[in-house]
Amino acid sequence: MTQRRSRTAALVAAFRAQSTDSEQPICLDDWAEELAGDEGQEPATQMLAINPHLGLCVACPAAYIHAAVDRLSHNATQIVILSARYDPRALPSYTARATLPTTH
Repeated sequence: MTQRRSRTAALVAAFRAQSTDSEQPICLDDWAEELAGDEGQEPATQMLAINPHLGLCVACPAAYIHAAVDRLSHNATQIVILSARYDPRALPSYTARATLPTTH
């Protein structure tokens, strides 16, 4: 039995990849482009042509989660992440990076 890729997961990874590659990225995910593949990039490009702000629905929560994991990981001995497919935060070699503005 062959395992089929999740089109939704590939699409979400493509939105993270496009944010990473933009001039002012909101979230940074070095794995996203490879995880998205053509299966995610093609529909993401089509959807962004219709609504160029659609990627923010993925990039903003991803950046928020990256920042939260980064803050928590400094004082934690273990962090358990329950995530959907193609989410690299659970990989041991992943480093969370976010560009959320800070408020005081």
